Amino acid sequence: VHVIFFVEGVDTHNLAEELLTVTLQHPVKEFVVSYQHALLIFDQCDPVEHILYREQQTGLSQQTNSLPTYLWNITELEPEFVNQPGRFARIFDVPKNVEKSAIGGGHVYFVTSDHSTLRVTIPLNPTPEPIRPEPIKEFEGKHIQKIYTGFNSFAAVEKEEVDSIHNWNTAQIVDWAKENGFFEYENILTYEKVTGKELASAQRRYLIDTLGMYREDLQTKFLTEINRYLQKTYKPQALYAWGGNKSGQLGLIGHNVGKPTKVDLPFLDEQEEVADLSLGPTAMIILTTKGRLFMTRDQTKPKSEAKSGAQGKEAEGANERKRLSQKGGETKGKSTQKEKTSGPKEYERWIDLTQHFVTLTDRRRYKLVGVTCSVDYFGILASFQGISEAKDKSKERARDMEQVLDRIRWDPNIDQRKFVVGYEDRFLGILELSYADFQETEVPMHRIQYFKRDGIIVWDRVNRINNI
Repeated sequence: VHVIFFVEGVDTHNLAEELLTVTLQHPVKEFVVSYQHALLIFDQCDPVEHILYREQQTGLSQQTNSLPTYLWNITELEPEFVNQPGRFARIFDVPKNVEKSAIGGGHVYFVTSDHSTLRVTIPLNPTPEPIRPEPIKEFEGKHIQKIYTGFNSFAAVEKEEVDSIHNWNTAQIVDWAKENGFFEYENILTYEKVTGKELASAQRRYLIDTLGMYREDLQTKFLTEINRYLQKTYKPQALYAWGGNKSGQLGLIGHNVGKPTKVDLPFLDEQEEVADLSLGPTAMIILTTKGRLFMTRDQTKPKSEAKSGAQGKEAEGANERKRLSQKGGETKGKSTQKEKTSGPKEYERWIDLTQHFVTLTDRRRYKLVGVTCSVDYFGILASFQGISEAKDKSKERARDMEQVLDRIRWDPNIDQRKFVVGYEDRFLGILELSYADFQETEVPMHRIQYFKRDGIIVWDRVNRINNI
């Protein structure tokens, strides 16, 4: 462990002289640090020798069914006291299947391979009582991937496996229908006692005869949503936050959030997820798997103060259009009125910062790969991708799409039956049709969003994917 001691008045490039190296006597599985403590999880079930006597004095036997885990108090650390035994405290009963850990805000968090979550409250003063983790009740039954910590706030990301549509009962089908805007079919689905197996194999004739669904656009929407669930293995990620929220940095209302509360994520594309997250005293920043960067808007300020000008209005308008398209078929009136009275809308919680970092004014392009947030700044880790050429992007995309359509239509080595076209309907959002059925429509080319082959996206307008 390399410890660098900050010396006031010494330039950072000269701090190497203040570096102290501490060699540990056992392999370390994980090492994470907060402002006041470091957490060491060792890779074998032997205690660290220099604090063995503390365990013997308290009569605590060595545990072979848990990982030896220690808290290292680094508050006001001086070079001569780095290895001081009193700065170390053992955490007992840490299970061997711990995969993720985090420390900060006076707490230690563990996430295990079976999605159990544990929390340790770090005592303010040394205590003779053994320190043990406790389950987090609010996360029981949830598939938590990772917990993030800030100075006094916390966040957790959940990713739950999707129950196969074939196993759904009628109640689950009704919930799915309401989530996707098919409210008027709630009663008929219940009356007909539709099962998951029936839904998975449903065709247009079934929708007409069983559900009385005669509109072709609704049939297409219904079958598209079923097909999406048949391809899914996980539900969309969920974000929870709790702790200090004085600046509204958690995307929630209230100065302090006492328990994990769900936070609406920004509008992410299909298969786009949270890749990294950082919590600061005034903002929460997330980086997605597609390299997009979002920061929470200050919920304590009016919307006009938090973001103003033409750029802000343009971004909010784009988010509003995307929100309506993803709602799929819901009318504006009733649902919009409800949103106006229920606190900040989803698209008001986040500011999209991606374009400020992806392409700079000199046309250098970057892929964002990491983010960190501190008191007065945040940092972005990015990978240089090259220099952008000045092109008319709209004409380039149109030519690109024409080439894709021509290749699918004329290439003898391509099986047209394997392709699905995803396009945007003005009222129902994103719909999907087989390539053959799409050829029979009059949908303009500019509404095409993506092509799938065998269920995998091979061309995407927004994310500039072209694997055909």
